[in-house]
Amino acid sequence: SIFVSTNSLGPIRNAIDSLFLYQEADGRLPTAGSPLAQLFPWSFTYHCHTLNNVYDYFMFSGDVEYLTSLWEKYKLGMNYPLQFIDSSGLANVSTLSALSDWGRGGMSGRNIEVRFALPFSS
Repeated sequence: SIFVSTNSLGPIRNAIDSLFLYQEADGRLPTAGSPLAQLFPWSFTYHCHTLNNVYDYFMFSGDVEYLTSLWEKYKLGMNYPLQFIDSSGLANVSTLSALSDWGRGGMSGRNIEVRFALPFSS
């Protein structure tokens, strides 16, 4: 909505940066920035949303310089969720992420609520 209403790109970059700041060495991105990054360290769905947010930012802004500055971290972030894609072609998410993904226990495995799109290729 910021793109459409104000075209103020600084706050969007700041939000994206706040998530990549807490990226783990294996590529995982946090559910949210500080201080929630410590409470909910990882969610499959929110991880993918962050990657899609970078794509949307670039599509709306055309800011190649910003995308280039994130590119190595972005590729690392893309590789992490790919390990969850099984022979069915769907993401098979463990119970470790389920509470952060769906806000309730007992949800895991292949669930249609977990959406993954590959917006950029490396």
